[in-house]
Amino acid sequence: MDDNGVYQAVTFISHLDTHVADFFAALRYSESMDSDRMKERICENAAEIVRLHSRIHETLAQRSKSSERKREWELACAEFHARYEGLAFPGGYRGALDRISSGDTEAMEAAICFLECRPYFFSFRLHVQGHSASMQTSTVIP
Repeated sequence: MDDNGVYQAVTFISHLDTHVADFFAALRYSESMDSDRMKERICENAAEIVRLHSRIHETLAQRSKSSERKREWELACAEFHARYEGLAFPGGYRGALDRISSGDTEAMEAAICFLECRPYFFSFRLHVQGHSASMQTSTVIP
């Protein structure tokens, strides 16, 4: 398979994986989770993001050595990008701030758990602070 064929295959797999990842993220999100389970899931997902990101760097160093190594790097990149959306935030990163702003109690609970697990995740904290007025007027079920 030439490089163009590999690129097309990786692109197809990436798009397919994105839809599958979105489906499973929504499925996991729809499960009623208590705070401890949600924190556990956030930590597991963070570890998986780190693993996937590390794999990109491992394969990056070797990609110029052969077309097979380049394909490994491309697949590592595709897998990271396909799975990031579903791993970055419970229920999926896309639309998370909208869900929080609209008063979605599970999204707000996920945001609070996320900040408890990752208090130094600065940019997310700024986003949540920007939506804090809607969070303050919403009722979170204990």
